[in-house]
Order: sequence, then structure tokens, then C-alpha cells
Amino acid sequence: MTGGSIASRLPALEDVPQWNELHFSRMRRTDDCSLTTTGHLISQSTTEIRAALNNFDTSDILLLDDTSFSGNTNLLAKKVIKKAFPDRKITINHGFLIVNEGNLAPKVPGAIGRLGLALAGHRMRTPHDDGWHIFDIVQQPDLERHMENLQRALHHSEHEKALFTGSISTDALIKLQVEERFVTTRKEINGEWHIKNPQPLPQIIAAGHVEPIENWPNENEVFDTLLRMGKIINGEV
Repeated sequence: MTGGSIASRLPALEDVPQWNELHFSRMRRTDDCSLTTTGHLISQSTTEIRAALNNFDTSDILLLDDTSFSGNTNLLAKKVIKKAFPDRKITINHGFLIVNEGNLAPKVPGAIGRLGLALAGHRMRTPHDDGWHIFDIVQQPDLERHMENLQRALHHSEHEKALFTGSISTDALIKLQVEERFVTTRKEINGEWHIKNPQPLPQIIAAGHVEPIENWPNENEVFDTLLRMGKIINGEV
């Protein structure tokens, strides 16, 4: 589920048939700036999955992903694959670079607790360990303008909506749902607007993982660094 970037680096899988077209993107609610998970976009419908893998032996599948905190994405992948092949007996195993063996909250298991077993290069344990999609801070269109909006929003939360100009409507998600391109987290889609890979820094600060901007010794230096990071990642320097 990483486009083959993991499997291609594992010599033990050189002779194993691989399919790298299945991936998921989390959609988050933006109309109230909560960024609560709305559901997941899916790159392939069940019909497309069946067509792509129909002539392969699917009895034993290893799903590879970079990191899993909750196990949700892998459980979703398992569900859609088995839905694509209701007539086959399929065993699905899971492999990660990093996997969470802790709980997300009291009596709320993380990835290992939900998946049961996984191969992993490194283990982490919430709540002692945690993580965020840091690249989402700087992988934004019109990055200079976005950084200006971000700096303003961190001082005045009422400006946060300016960070989510690429949002799509609930009606659009419903259409994708009909096409089997979107799966909701709950029975109904809450909210009016949603976005993929949103700017996470306000939520990182709200969670207490980073000091509020008022406590930064030199905020302009921080934003200059973020801007340079974005340009490097985007190949602009």
C-alpha cells in the first residue's frame, strides 16, 4: 500500500508477485476545523481489484504499509479484498516499517491489538510514543501563501478555514461512495466539507505535542525553515 516503495527494497520478495495499485487516503472534516476522520478514499473499487488479481493465487496475501497506529487502514484493505473475492478463501497478513503495540486509549487497542499479528521493522507503543504526518505541513499547493495563512491561523484560530481551500463537499463523497471509491467511518457522513491530507499543525499544537506559537522563540525562523523544507521535498531547490 506504498506504491511498491517497501517491497522493492526487500530482496526476499523479489520472486513474489506484487500489486502496488491499492492505497487509501484519509478524509477529514474541515467545516468545523476539527479534522475528525470522515472516511477513506480508495484507489481501486472491488471490481477493479478482482480484475487486477483474478488470474493470481490470492490464497496468501501480505499487505505492506509504512506505519500503523490503529490498524484501521489494514482492516479496511482486508475487507475490500475479501469483498472482491467472496468465492475464495484468503489469508491476509500484515507488514509495516513501524507498528503500534500500545493502546490508543484505555480499552481501545492499537494496531497489534486489532490485527493480532504483524511483521514490523520497529515497534512503538502509544501513548508513550506518537506521531503525525509531518510532511503534510509542507506538502501544500501555493506553499508560500499557505505558510502565511498557517502563521496567521496559529495566532487567531478563526482563520483556520483558510488552510483548507481544497475541501470537497459531502455530496461529492456520496458519489464516490456509490462508485466504491470512498468508505465512511460512520454510517453517515458528518459535516459539509472534507479534505485529504490537511494541514495538521494546529491540531498538533492543540494536542500538546508542540508549544503554542506564542512560546516559540523565533516563529519567523520556524516558518522560513518549513518553507525551505517544502521546496526541497517538491524539488524546487
